[in-house]
Amino acid sequence: KGGEYSSKTDGYAVGITLLVCLTSRSEVQLTDRCEDEFEEDWTDIDAATIADAAAGWPAVAARAVKDLAK
Repeated sequence: KGGEYSSKTDGYAVGITLLVCLTSRSEVQLTDRCEDEFEEDWTDIDAATIADAAAGWPAVAARAVKDLAK
């Protein structure tokens, strides 16, 4: 009893999963929590600032992953 599935919902799910790996944060309200923490809209937050430094993501990869999630 869920909603309709599509390539858009699949892409969102992949984006969120990768974003969890990128940030080492919980997937629960991840984008909203980042907006609150950085006091910016999701689109204005630089992906390099939310990336977990220990993960070693290059900035270009971090930006690509962030763009998938919202």
